[in-house]
Amino acid sequence: KYYALQKLLDEVRRNDNIITYPIKFTSAEMLKLLGRKKSGQGYKEIADWMERMTLTGIRSEGVLWLANRKSYARDTFTVFSRAVTVGQELPDGRTAEQNYIWLSDWQLENLNNSYVLPIDYDVYRKLKLNISKALVPLIQIWFYAARRNPNTSIEKRYRELCEILSIRRYPHLSKVKEVLRPSLDELIDLKVLQHWEIDRTADGTDFKLILTPGDRFLNESRARLAG
Repeated sequence: KYYALQKLLDEVRRNDNIITYPIKFTSAEMLKLLGRKKSGQGYKEIADWMERMTLTGIRSEGVLWLANRKSYARDTFTVFSRAVTVGQELPDGRTAEQNYIWLSDWQLENLNNSYVLPIDYDVYRKLKLNISKALVPLIQIWFYAARRNPNTSIEKRYRELCEILSIRRYPHLSKVKEVLRPSLDELIDLKVLQHWEIDRTADGTDFKLILTPGDRFLNESRARLAG
């Protein structure tokens, strides 16, 4: 749902060049982006998600960049500063006829300063496997960090990957490949990756995942450089 919201925000930025408070959308719009039919359960899930995001906090120890201030933040933030769902009362006393979200200030700053790394939502929706879905945003960040050499493969330790994905860590290479292969192959099919392999680290204490970017990332990188 958060990725679907980013898709909506991207459309707002393209049309208006700037995002202002509050952000408005209907539950039907989001369900359409999610590829789901309109239903009472779907509307309830969106309302629950909006409440959960308002209560979710992020503690930054100098890792969250504030584009407008050009500095890293050491503070605690919320994801949404406020959310009003259909039927609730708006600040001016009117009854909301759609959903309203007030992003936290740091997000609005970064979005309006184009300091964003958009997730390819159309690709994300095509993914079937949970590990693939969890890997897509991570892979985009990893490749983006190495964007000066976009054709270069990146390496990630298996131990760290398991911690990030909250998956079981296996000691045998054959089992590691058995678990990760379906998801990595799915990313190859969608051209997020061109190639992958898993090997032992030089010190022999762990495995490493070696990923080569696919055409989707390379094409996006070329487009950004051309712009």
